[in-house]
Amino acid sequence: FTCVYDGYDKTYTYSDIIIITSPIDGREIITSLTLLSETVKHNLGIQIGDSADDILRVYSEDTLDVSDECYIWEGTFGIVFYLQDTVITEIEIYVL
Repeated sequence: FTCVYDGYDKTYTYSDIIIITSPIDGREIITSLTLLSETVKHNLGIQIGDSADDILRVYSEDTLDVSDECYIWEGTFGIVFYLQDTVITEIEIYVL
């Protein structure tokens, strides 16, 4: 059960991406994408296998905290970069 939208989320899992949808106004809307492979890139060129330094290069924010998870908010969506030993292992993009 979703805590954001009325109804049930659906999860579609593929080798390179996980897609989560929610029913909104009678339509199935994508609410989250999780990139799992270097074959799919973030729109600013960041991909799985890149380093925390690459995040800082693209999002040159003084307050950016890059640890195991790095959160960035852009308008109506958020991005989470999941890191292990300063290397990106997953990228999640979700609707706020």
